[in-house]
This record gives sequence, C-alpha cells and structure tokens, in this order.
Amino acid sequence: MFYNLSRYLASNTERVIYQFGISLRYVITVITLATLLLGGLSYLLQQLEVGDVLERAPLIILALITLYYTLYFLTTVYFVTDQKIYKREGIGFAKVTSAKHTEIDDMKVQQGFLEKVLFNTGTLKFNTPGSAGFEIILPRVGEPFGMKKTLYEAWNK
Repeated sequence: MFYNLSRYLASNTERVIYQFGISLRYVITVITLATLLLGGLSYLLQQLEVGDVLERAPLIILALITLYYTLYFLTTVYFVTDQKIYKREGIGFAKVTSAKHTEIDDMKVQQGFLEKVLFNTGTLKFNTPGSAGFEIILPRVGEPFGMKKTLYEAWNK
C-alpha cells in the first residue's frame, strides 16, 4: 500500500489513523491452492502426452490468476481517519468510497466457515441512515472481529 492517501481526505484537519487492506493470507492461500490444482493438472497432462498446448494451458491460467490476485491485493486499500472510513480500489482510475463514522448506524461482520478456517478473513459492512443496504463493504479483511474492535477503539479516542 504505497499510495498518498492524504489526497483522498475531505479536509486538511483529517488525519489517517489506521490503514489496512485485503488479507495477505487470503492471497497466498488462493495462489497456493491454484498452484497445486493447476500444477498437478499440467503434470498429469504432461504424463498423458496430450500435446504442448494443452500441457501449458493450466500454467498460463495459473499465471493469470496470480497476476489478478497480486494486483487485487496491491490496488485495494482501506483506511480510517479520525472522521471517516474510506475504501479505495483500482489502478489508474481509482474508486473511493467514504462515510463519516458519526453517521454509521451499524457495522456488521460477516464470516463464513471456509473464510474462518482457510483464510481467517471476513467482510465488514457499514450502514448509514437513509439507505436500505450497506454503503461501504470491505471484503477479505483479516481478523474481521479484531478489526471491528480496532475501529471502535480508534473512533472512541
């Protein structure tokens, strides 16, 4: 996370107090599982001698998966200021979503069984008044219940 986050802040009085992003454990686990699956498939196809193109296809798919998840990890950043929470995603054209922490009605943590066991990740969802759904959704956050506690502590200081 090598971004100049101050350019996304609403005012000069705001300061970044916490920065986080997609869990590194999630990215490494997905790439490892894809490597085992696609590498094994490529090895099996090589043993069956089906041809060079089919033998290399799983490796090309693996390279694309690795590139996608690496870029996803590097280009998504969540950060908290003393006034707001922000979600920034994208490479060239960044999409930034924010909400004032005083206007957040509730914060929901959603964590499935596989997310808990394999990745220890979850999704943080923030709801503000006057809307039917959640405005800010932060997927793949490492240790989501601990992060929720950290956010509450940061805003209560």
